[in-house]
Amino acid sequence: MILLIILLCLVVIVGAGFSALQINQNDFMQILTRVCPIVSFSFCLLGGIILLLNGLDREDFVWSSFGLFLIGMAFFIGPMLWVSTKK
Repeated sequence: MILLIILLCLVVIVGAGFSALQINQNDFMQILTRVCPIVSFSFCLLGGIILLLNGLDREDFVWSSFGLFLIGMAFFIGPMLWVSTKK
């Protein structure tokens, strides 16, 4: 619920920013295509490390394997998003 409210606020702020600051939508999309791969890489890596350490602490291989999966996904998804934005 909180994430939905934050997302709604960001949409309103960005929408207001286009009209108030005269930001070109193409420029905003170029910025967004550079920020999103970095954010997705960071969150996947951080989540993977947290799950991996949690699984190792509890000696639970399921959480450890989810952590390793997220770490691997971070090194695949982030660069693939970055490469897909290049023209």
